[in-house]
Amino acid sequence: MNLFETLRAHGREIPDRVATSSPRHRLTTFRKLWSRIERSSARMQGEWLVEPGDVVIYAGHAHPDALVLWLALARLGAVLVPLESAAMIGQAGNIAEQHDARLLLHDDDMPALQSGDFCACLPLSTLFASRCDHEARDCRESTADISLLQLDPEAPHARQAAFSIDSLLDHAGAPAAWPTAQALFDPQRLRQQILPALAQGIPLAME
Repeated sequence: MNLFETLRAHGREIPDRVATSSPRHRLTTFRKLWSRIERSSARMQGEWLVEPGDVVIYAGHAHPDALVLWLALARLGAVLVPLESAAMIGQAGNIAEQHDARLLLHDDDMPALQSGDFCACLPLSTLFASRCDHEARDCRESTADISLLQLDPEAPHARQAAFSIDSLLDHAGAPAAWPTAQALFDPQRLRQQILPALAQGIPLAME
């Protein structure tokens, strides 16, 4: 099974087990995690018209809902560009324009970002803030597709590293402990802590 099939199964088989916990967020069970991934996929596809290959920017500081955002985008064959440092967030509008982003989503407790006229800029909570009347359709659910772009902080418009969920899960063992206050989308953290915990149905404590 790929990660999406595994998370769907966790939602059925261990629905009330804690999937993620965070001081800044309520406990999320595996049932709720999968429900949020599905709802986010439907909203991005039906309301925000995100299509395979589209780029979405996340600007923020390791909010657990950003993980849901990435997994929902990966289901659709779209790509997330995370901006998790102050320097990168300060360039969010320019980076969104450079990468022809469809959306720019940011943590709710941040000041509003300027994205110009080329893409919508919305708080991350809009993924779940209201009822979504759309159903996700034609989800690729390919964990081998590139779904994460890491920009070089020194040259965010020029160099980047691309990752798929499969590449980050390769050789993953038991989830490792991880220092707090680290970037959510650090590839080593995804590889060593976050994705193995989700795949194995182990509660994931996030800062």
